Amino acid sequence: MTIGIKNEQIHIIPPFVHDLPATSVQNKDRILFVGRLTRAKGVHAAVAAWKKSGLTLPLVFAGTGSERNALERAGFEVTGWLDRSELAEQYARAATIVMPSYWQEPYGIVGLEAASLGISVVTWKSGGTLEWSEAENTVEWGDIDALAERLKKAATESPTPQSLVNPSNVMAELLTLYQDVIHEHNEG
Repeated sequence: MTIGIKNEQIHIIPPFVHDLPATSVQNKDRILFVGRLTRAKGVHAAVAAWKKSGLTLPLVFAGTGSERNALERAGFEVTGWLDRSELAEQYARAATIVMPSYWQEPYGIVGLEAASLGISVVTWKSGGTLEWSEAENTVEWGDIDALAERLKKAATESPTPQSLVNPSNVMAELLTLYQDVIHEHNEG
């Protein structure tokens, strides 16, 4: 029971993501980190895992933040802030997304966007990412070795888009929930 509410009364319905602009890019030529470039978002964990993985694909950072200069000095490509079409191109080029946030993500829109496009997201078992991430792509929080191993596997697999974040599916789930609540209220 959470704050007086029974667990069976709690329903989590993910936010859906809006379609990104279409892109003709098909070459999966990078591992991608999308987000605020800070320690809290796990940029150092991403770098450490990428190095340990032995992957030859470059690790590319899309975003801005306090760690940007350090990443550029270390030789990483940092795209900076991207508009929706530029972000769509980066996603299209990603073999996988790495999202090792030390901050407990409430949900993680980046992961939802990537999953909707059929891109694997490798992340910690923490926060809201547990609501949408694939079990095989989550590793224990802070385990760089496991993150590196999973990153290497995910970069060579062919995932399929997750229906979880499809607007039609989310709206159908929301409608069903409202109908159940109305039905329970009318009976109660």
